[in-house]
Amino acid sequence: MVVHDETQDTERRVGLKNPLIDALNALLTVPDGSARWSVAQKLADQLGVTSILVGEANVQNSEIFWLSTDMDPNWMEQYLTEGYMDVDPALVQLSQSPGRMVMPSGSLHKDKVQSLREWELNHALRDYGYGLLHCSRFGQAGAVGKFVTLCHDPSETDHVMCDLSRRDVFAALLANTIGPNTLPIPEQYHSPPRYVLTPRQRDVLSLLANGYQTARIAEKLGVTEATVTLHFIAARKALGANTREQALVIALQHGLISL
Repeated sequence: MVVHDETQDTERRVGLKNPLIDALNALLTVPDGSARWSVAQKLADQLGVTSILVGEANVQNSEIFWLSTDMDPNWMEQYLTEGYMDVDPALVQLSQSPGRMVMPSGSLHKDKVQSLREWELNHALRDYGYGLLHCSRFGQAGAVGKFVTLCHDPSETDHVMCDLSRRDVFAALLANTIGPNTLPIPEQYHSPPRYVLTPRQRDVLSLLANGYQTARIAEKLGVTEATVTLHFIAARKALGANTREQALVIALQHGLISL
């Protein structure tokens, strides 16, 4: 039988109360966003947190609205370009409702994961020195949420697991005080645009890339010139391009078509 010790609970709440008030005051009394981020980094250092990440995302659409972090820029570039967001356990498991999970890196085996990218993500985090991640999601239940990740050195795992409550409080403070304009522009990230073209839109752009004009493209595809024009218009809209030539460049840059 486990006896609930109310005295210990009271001591724990008192132990958290003063640091919580001090941290909240420190984050709210600074004059601007960049200064607030610096305060957040100092508070993180006191907790043994090596890097922090705060952002808002729609996991279902794999869309990051904004993201502020002091994680290694090379790692962030790799995370975004490799599409690790789609297999990130913290995002997947916390996608629909608020909660917290602790994720050790470098711990997955290839034969125990559904996707090779999931294994790559787990071990790449370890390679960059992020041994244990304390991940939280805040906000209403649904697709869009605010995410906070606290990164720790691998050697701190045991200490972190014995002191999760302070990290829970710190993550909640960050979620409520750090916004999209808190961090200097070089340290802000957004998900790369995800372009989707229909097979026919890819066809007309591929033929354009090979030097064909509208009439010849129509002949090659067995459709009317008006239909080809409509496909070009739709492709431009999908790619956010002003001209079909610009659409062609974007499609080539993102590997949607090849020469």
